[in-house]
Amino acid sequence: MRPRVKTAVIRGKRWVVLPWTDRRTCPTCEAPTTRQRAIRVPKGPPYTEERLGYLLHEIMHAGLWDIDEAAVTELAQDAAALARRLGWCQDEAGKKGA
Repeated sequence: MRPRVKTAVIRGKRWVVLPWTDRRTCPTCEAPTTRQRAIRVPKGPPYTEERLGYLLHEIMHAGLWDIDEAAVTELAQDAAALARRLGWCQDEAGKKGA
């Protein structure tokens, strides 16, 4: 059984971790200046490259709020692709690694 993660501390600030379940929207991260911050991330499994990319994207927003959206997206996609190649997550067909 996987542990239920309820909060995350990112760069010294605590976010409430909520599952992202509405596929019509994107995962979100509230501004670090918000009093009761929340980060909505994909609820696993399956742990695919796309879902890992979403998770990394929102973590980067939480920790690096002032970074441009395009830079966050590119870095998250690059990190997720590397994680898939290392066998840390599945590709879209459900296979691990490259």
